[in-house]
Amino acid sequence: MNIRDKISMIKEGKISEITEAKYNQKDYKFYVVVDGKIESGWEYKEDAKEQLDELPNGKKGRVYAKSFLKRISLDANSDLHWHTAASMKESHEHR
Repeated sequence: MNIRDKISMIKEGKISEITEAKYNQKDYKFYVVVDGKIESGWEYKEDAKEQLDELPNGKKGRVYAKSFLKRISLDANSDLHWHTAASMKESHEHR
């Protein structure tokens, strides 16, 4: 299941709280990072690089290996470090 699927589940009420979503998966070895947050996780580096071409609104990102995330102060196991989770939590708090 990818991030977009989980967002759909949240919007459809299948997941009641943002904290129930777990974006990181044990098979992810590479991560696309945009604006200091994780955009997506991938098992293969080639797939992560393809995702860079599909970023919305001309955003720029970089691919990092799992082992490098700590060096840039990101924790893939924290949903709040994921771009989508952080922005959804912020919008949920402002309701």
